[in-house]
Amino acid sequence: MSLTPDSSHASSISTVSSPIPVNNNSISGSLRMDTTQFLRQCAEEDRAELNDYIMNRTPSTTADLGDSFFDYYMSDDVRHVSPFQVSTCLIRGCAKSGCARTNGLSPCPACKAILYCSHEHQRLGRPDHRLACAKVKKAQMLFDKESRLLRNRVGSTVFEETSYSFCRTNSLKYSTACVALAETLLKSNNAHSIWLALNHLLKLLRLQRSDPMGAGDVVPAIYIRLGQDQNAFDFCYWWATIGQREDVDWLNYRGLFLDTQNADAFGEAEIFTKHGMSLSQVVAITLLKIRLVIDLQSIHQARELAGPVVPQEILDVILEYVTFSSILTTSKNVKQQDLSQHIKSLREQIGVLHGTVQGANQHFWPALIEPGDNLTARPTLYSPGDEGHMQLVLQHNYNAWAESTGAIDVIKSYQDAHTSS
Repeated sequence: MSLTPDSSHASSISTVSSPIPVNNNSISGSLRMDTTQFLRQCAEEDRAELNDYIMNRTPSTTADLGDSFFDYYMSDDVRHVSPFQVSTCLIRGCAKSGCARTNGLSPCPACKAILYCSHEHQRLGRPDHRLACAKVKKAQMLFDKESRLLRNRVGSTVFEETSYSFCRTNSLKYSTACVALAETLLKSNNAHSIWLALNHLLKLLRLQRSDPMGAGDVVPAIYIRLGQDQNAFDFCYWWATIGQREDVDWLNYRGLFLDTQNADAFGEAEIFTKHGMSLSQVVAITLLKIRLVIDLQSIHQARELAGPVVPQEILDVILEYVTFSSILTTSKNVKQQDLSQHIKSLREQIGVLHGTVQGANQHFWPALIEPGDNLTARPTLYSPGDEGHMQLVLQHNYNAWAESTGAIDVIKSYQDAHTSS
């Protein structure tokens, strides 16, 4: 599992000074906030916008309030979280609307969360980015503040991943600020922003392996949104195997953790149907299998159109332009001429996973197909299998499904077959 972005992408980011002035008064005021105040302010700033959106949207429009997977851990019963935009296409280059450039990019000098190709596009994109930029800056400052306080109180070794000193101290404020920052970054629906969020969550997991904040429920969907399907599968595979063992010593920080690499994503699905498996991770694995089926079908159709013999050079082009999953670019399965057996096997696995999710929470698949107000819900207390649990899992995963064209239609066909049987 790599915690760094693609090397070609990283090398394309240069340092550019900002033509946009930074409001230092706003920054100094933010430093006096705590995480609770930050979340309240986000909710107040977004309330009018959210109300207008809900009032004006058509029945076919999806609502746009994001999840709060750290709600339960907030003090003073605070449940205010700012909305996020539902995404059907993740921005992977310059954040200026209409720009397709993906190299020579520089981060926004204020929040560092999104990328621009030029000073001019940074200036033109500023009106659309201003509110999100301010929220990310505030969340980052609160996180930096809690990091500094924890380091001063415990010592410099507190953030070493091979030490368990982090778990021996009261780190709730730091953990909450970390997750608040990650959640704020995820609302941008920008590849660079959600990559930053992913790194924060993975760091938190390595510091607190037992995962009391539930970060492991969110990570697989982020991997999928970034096109890192193999990492998503490896992550879930580790939790389904090593993570389910009763003899796991969660305080042994010198032992291996999340170390699975290149597990067979075409393998049987039963390993993910065990009792105690995270529902959110099973949903992510279901999406991953669906993406594989869609990709294999696209390759199969392209081969039929191209003729009986397809040179490898043409196949490589097909893989680049008609597939979701990075798994297929390195898998020997796609180099075989007959893909029908792999497609059949994956369809059967999807059926197994569909049934597993249906059995764990009967509300989930109908809500994925027609989200309605479930994306604006704020579940606080919930039990496995109830609507609150469904809403939380839906909000963790919805954008990954929405960005995978055709995936929701595939699961709808399974759901229709289930309801008619």
